[in-house]
Amino acid sequence: MPQSILIRGARQLLTLRGTQSPPTGPRRGIQHTELSIIPDGALFIDRGIIQCVGPTRRLDNLAGTKKAKVIDATGMIVMPGFIDCDCRLFPPAPLNPAIPSRKRKDMLLHKIAHAARCGTLATELQIGPGLGEVEQLKWLDRCEMNTISTYAPETLSRKDLAPMLKKTQFQFLEIPAGHQRWTSDDSQSWLEQAANLGCLMKARATNMESCQNLPVQQMCWEGEASSEDIQWAAKQEWVLSGSPIQTLLKGAASSQWRTMLDAGVALALSTGTNASIGGAVNMQLILALACTQMGLNIAEAIVATSINAAYAMGIQHITGSLEPGKRADLLILDVPDYHEIPYHLGINLISKVILHGKILFQQPELEWLGA
Repeated sequence: MPQSILIRGARQLLTLRGTQSPPTGPRRGIQHTELSIIPDGALFIDRGIIQCVGPTRRLDNLAGTKKAKVIDATGMIVMPGFIDCDCRLFPPAPLNPAIPSRKRKDMLLHKIAHAARCGTLATELQIGPGLGEVEQLKWLDRCEMNTISTYAPETLSRKDLAPMLKKTQFQFLEIPAGHQRWTSDDSQSWLEQAANLGCLMKARATNMESCQNLPVQQMCWEGEASSEDIQWAAKQEWVLSGSPIQTLLKGAASSQWRTMLDAGVALALSTGTNASIGGAVNMQLILALACTQMGLNIAEAIVATSINAAYAMGIQHITGSLEPGKRADLLILDVPDYHEIPYHLGINLISKVILHGKILFQQPELEWLGA
């Protein structure tokens, strides 16, 4: 495959480029609707990096595009790949000790491949104690998707944490969900160890009181928030992530997400998949549920599953939007208008998945067996 690609003729090119330059952080409030759409749009990619974005007519006339491989996106949508910022896909050994390590590795890679076919190009992979941490991190070498590894210890004990941090390199550390009433000593202990390794931190919470003094990048919210909670959350720098699927399964108030967004909370959406109890890995389903169950419009849902999810994972500088200098991680959807995406529940709209400037997946041509 040539090192350069020209994707041209997109009916709608959703760049998600923000109006603030330089960007000041994740999208909030009205910024959640900023898709920065280019009609009849095109992208020029070289060596896996986006070089230029603009109208097809202009990019067709660039000298560098003359020898590029051309991908015709006429009548389709081009948009950033989905980012699943809260996804626990590792099949734990305690679930079924009889499953050998190699089989569990195959199960993991199969799930990742399925997620990629549905448009997820970056995902979190969470590992807990006793799951063969070093071995499972090596499994990711075979994975072509962008993966963010998270270590989730059972306690905040230095005895439990320090040896693991020395022999492995995780990009995220998750504070245990059951830990309440955070103290400055707890936070400082984690912050120091994470900072020394270049790690970020995330936490999972069901009440806002337990979120005080947390130096985290992402807060995975699994509770029901009061109006006071929401106003407080809107003032925090971290991204609050939620799962429409988990909201439905737990019977939580779905209207709180609309209220949070209107209040100025930086919102990201994820599948919230947990390998121990199952769950979907299709982010197109998340878009549909966000629009039908959570009160978001499709533009807000797209922002929450792309650029804001990138901020939640600390990778906003390399992916999450289609801008020059960022990696060419993008989707071509076989639908004429992005407003139609949530109305095709259960259908994979992806025509092509492009990761780092290479075609990772494309839908096969339909063959009528009776013809």
